[in-house]
Amino acid sequence: MPPDPEVDAAELQGLGYAADIVNGIHRARDLFERFREHRNAIAHFLIEGEQGQAHVYLADGFMIRTYSMGAVALLKYAQRTLRNLRQFYTAHLAPILMRGMVLPLPEQRDRYVVRDNP
Repeated sequence: MPPDPEVDAAELQGLGYAADIVNGIHRARDLFERFREHRNAIAHFLIEGEQGQAHVYLADGFMIRTYSMGAVALLKYAQRTLRNLRQFYTAHLAPILMRGMVLPLPEQRDRYVVRDNP
């Protein structure tokens, strides 16, 4: 498997994150773990706490800013992780899994005629 992408602390600070939030985030896994609560709150519109569940309050501009900043970072590193996985698959798995497979392309349609025998 490809390694977990590294997270650039300066890039996160450029997005507006304070140094204390960025501290300890070295890989995409760390970033996703740090923002798990925010991600779950936005995805499900619920915040789970000690008193139970509460709806996410989106009328507060500070909370919208916090959630949008988290979304930007998570989407960026999710995309990077998926790109790395796709490149790994293409380089290491596709040649093995596709061995012997036939991909009928339009320019080869005469070789792959399908007939219905009643």
